[in-house]
Amino acid sequence: MKRAFIFLVIIFMPVSSYADDLIKAHIRDKIFAIYGNSSQGYAYTFNGHAFTPDEYPATSKISKIIEGDGKTYVVTVDQDGGSASSPQYRAFDVTNNELVPSPLVGEGIGDHIKENWSVVDGDAVVTLQKDDGVSINIYHIREGRITSKKMSKDTALTGPVKPPGGDYAAFVNGMRLKEVFHLRAINPLLRKAFPGGTFDDVQKLAEEDYGSGFQSKSIGSVASVSQPHNSNSRYLAIAIEPSGVIDAIFSPENHQERFYGITNPLVKLELEKALH
Repeated sequence: MKRAFIFLVIIFMPVSSYADDLIKAHIRDKIFAIYGNSSQGYAYTFNGHAFTPDEYPATSKISKIIEGDGKTYVVTVDQDGGSASSPQYRAFDVTNNELVPSPLVGEGIGDHIKENWSVVDGDAVVTLQKDDGVSINIYHIREGRITSKKMSKDTALTGPVKPPGGDYAAFVNGMRLKEVFHLRAINPLLRKAFPGGTFDDVQKLAEEDYGSGFQSKSIGSVASVSQPHNSNSRYLAIAIEPSGVIDAIFSPENHQERFYGITNPLVKLELEKALH
C-alpha cells in the first residue's frame, strides 16, 4: 500500500520542462519576471519596479541576459502570432536594481538578427537585417533610448576565388541560399545559369530567404526558398553539383516553372523534393 501511494504521487507531480519559455530570471539577488498573456497584456517587474507596455503581443519571454562594461541588460522578445510576423525585442537596463525599458526594436516584418546582442561601451547593441538584404540597422540602447545607424547592403563578393579542392557542392554545404550569391567562386556560375534579367529576379527571391540552407545530396548540394512561406506562386530551388554545374527550378509568379540546366533526372527529383 505504501509503495502504491508513492507511485501515485510520482505520477501526478507536475512536470517541468527546459523547453518552456523563460519568464523569470535571477539578476544578482533580485528576480526579473514577466506576467500576463496576449489578451490582458504583459507586465515586466524587477526589484519592486514594473513596466506595462501598450502593445499586446501573442507571446513574450526572456531572450537573453547580457553583461559588460559594468552594465546588465535583460533582452525580451515578443511575437504577434501572425504567420509573417517577426520577433520584436526590448532591452531592460537593470544595472542599478532599477527597471529601465527601451522601445521595441525590430518592428518591421522581415527584420532578423544579423549580429547578436552584446554590450559595447555600455550600450546594448544589436544588428538587424531585412530579409530582402537591402540594408542593415545597428541599434544602440542606453538608459532606455535608442540610436540607430542604417548601413547599405554589402554587395562585394567574398570568399575564395575557387572552392577547396574544386568541389563546389562541399563549399556551399550548410550555407543559406542568399549567402551563396555573394561568393566569388559561385556568383559567376549563377550568372551563367540565369541569363539576362532572370539573375536579378532569382537573386531578389533568394535574398528574401524563407527557405533552407544547402544540404548535401548524392548529386551535390541543394537549397530552396519560397515567398511567402511555402508559396505555390514564387519559389526557387538550386542544385550545385560537385563539378560546378548549376541546375535550378524557378517560378517568378503563379507557379510558372522554369527549368535551368537539369540534364540529370536525379537532380530534378531532388529539386522538386526541396520545394515540397
